[in-house]
Amino acid sequence: MDETKYAYLAGIIDGEGHFQASAKSHGQGIRVSVIDEELIAWLHANFPNTNRYLGGRTKTGNQVYTWFAERRSVVRELLLSIMPYLVIKRKQAEAMLELHDHLDNRPRYEIPTTHANQAERDKRRAARAAHTRRTIELRGAVTALRQRNVSGVH
Repeated sequence: MDETKYAYLAGIIDGEGHFQASAKSHGQGIRVSVIDEELIAWLHANFPNTNRYLGGRTKTGNQVYTWFAERRSVVRELLLSIMPYLVIKRKQAEAMLELHDHLDNRPRYEIPTTHANQAERDKRRAARAAHTRRTIELRGAVTALRQRNVSGVH
């Protein structure tokens, strides 16, 4: 894809978008919410495997339109492509990428076939618990960085 489009997307995200990583759910992604329907249509047309929907209304009654990417492979590709162009939300993007790397290395659970494997089972269970704690920590970091940007602290 044309690098100019990624640079433009980075500028839009710096100004109007955010990175979402909920500590309560497994959802994470990139979102842009604006009152300009044409911008959302352009984003949806130029970045495959993304979605758009009608949001609520502003206090003045304007319709809000939202574009988002949630599929991990799509979010990862977008993050890597826009990273060189981000200014304001670069730290959020880096935290989001760290979360994705962490989730990609999640320990897998296997059912032991005998009682002799109980120690191995306990070891895997402990690794998954540690992984879950780190996931919650990383999601919290993305959210905290987002809240700092919203409050005007960079």
